[in-house]
Amino acid sequence: DGGCVAFIRYKGPEGVEEFARCAVEEAGVFFLPSSVYHSELTPVPQNCLRVGFGRVHVPEGITVLRNWLNRNSL
Repeated sequence: DGGCVAFIRYKGPEGVEEFARCAVEEAGVFFLPSSVYHSELTPVPQNCLRVGFGRVHVPEGITVLRNWLNRNSL
């Protein structure tokens, strides 16, 4: 009864923090930048995003994200 989660590298010029801020403010799509994570075992890369897909509204969310990315040439 869970969702799918990934930790992906972001290579955009504005950086992961700015990308995450813009995504939520402009498109309503929420990513967690790697700066919010901490590990006792290994350093956490600072250029990653946590991406999670829940059980409902996945196609709609992907469409919103795709349209926002296309509008912003990202």
